[in-house]
Amino acid sequence: MWTSAAASTLTIKNSPNFPNVSGPPFGGTVGADYQTPGGLIVGAAITAGGLRQQFSTGGNFSQADEALSVYAACRSGAV
Repeated sequence: MWTSAAASTLTIKNSPNFPNVSGPPFGGTVGADYQTPGGLIVGAAITAGGLRQQFSTGGNFSQADEALSVYAACRSGAV
């Protein structure tokens, strides 16, 4: 099992007379993998994140991201 997480700050400053945008994006990944007796590694992970941006002139928008990953790897000898 393994995890990864992130949080940061995002600010976009536009040209005069256009609204600026700011908000905290966040995200994380949780995954697990398994090695078979033959050396094959299989795993899966799910990633989710999003942000809510606030316009300097009022209003906002939200964005959400999700991704599912499946992976495999094989080791043979020194490679």
